[in-house]
Amino acid sequence: SPIQQYVDLNNLICKSGQTTVDGELVQKMLDLGINPSGATYAELHPDNHDYWDEVYDFTQKRLTDTNLITRTINTIQAHIFENCFGQYMKVNTEEAGLGYVAGCDVANNNAVTQLHSSLQFYLTKERITIENVLCAFIRIFGDKYRYSGTAFKPAPWANFSNYVKEVQNAVSKLESAARLTAGTLGNQLHEALRAVAIDQNGLLQINKPLRFSLAHQDDDYYQCKHCGRIHLHRGMGLCTNLACLKPLPISSTGEVETLWRSHYISHDIYVEKHNPKRLHSEELSGQTDNQTERLLLFKDIILDPSPAQPHVRKIDMLSVTTTMEVGVDIGSLQAIYQG
Repeated sequence: SPIQQYVDLNNLICKSGQTTVDGELVQKMLDLGINPSGATYAELHPDNHDYWDEVYDFTQKRLTDTNLITRTINTIQAHIFENCFGQYMKVNTEEAGLGYVAGCDVANNNAVTQLHSSLQFYLTKERITIENVLCAFIRIFGDKYRYSGTAFKPAPWANFSNYVKEVQNAVSKLESAARLTAGTLGNQLHEALRAVAIDQNGLLQINKPLRFSLAHQDDDYYQCKHCGRIHLHRGMGLCTNLACLKPLPISSTGEVETLWRSHYISHDIYVEKHNPKRLHSEELSGQTDNQTERLLLFKDIILDPSPAQPHVRKIDMLSVTTTMEVGVDIGSLQAIYQG
């Protein structure tokens, strides 16, 4: 079978359009009994519902509460981007050698064509494509939390003049590397990104649709010699670490399979493969409202005559305090971790 190059990120959330939440990722998480929106109290108890499983149809595997559609889409989108991007601790899909976020198809796009025209000689010299340049700035935007649903609440970037100094400096560095007059690329880049990746406020939007470019074991990667950041393509020819922005090596550093063996995230995906497994954890302390119910759920005993989804309510792990000392019944305990 042909090698898969891209995953449509929008299909992970909304397979049937933006009017419902029924994407491939959502369906797989529902099969496992995991809340697609996350595990905060607000996400586990949305609006006036007792628990999150009441807002999903587990047969058709889709969200049923229409009042929650926009919020849920933004929340899941943010969770996806939080895994794809990240400046710290090398916890992102590109550092792990898994892949990177790419814009939608750039073919026959006037804004992209104009940017390409301005950078044509530089692209040829550096042996990169206009898609590489756009993907580099998508990564920069992602690292700056430029998407809906994040707790950082990014300010609008309606045009290039609204960009923060760090990002404007990255564009200036690209202009200098391409030997272009200062101020040439800013507006062109913004319009090109508007066409393939961001909305009117400068926020990444999965429904553009953005795609995830999958890395394969014999693909090349490029490591910045100054800061050590990993890139799965040469991007704009410069490191995407805004504190660095030094030229990337022309020759590859190695093959992606090397990253899979050394990075703990990709190691569990490709080297020592593990099937996804739910771990539903709850607190048990003197402040727990209903200790008896929580203990029963930990022992897979459900007394509620009509829980929405019994397998969702069951608890896999209890986080306890000194409650252990008073002799609570913890059932067939399999493991203990003491901190």
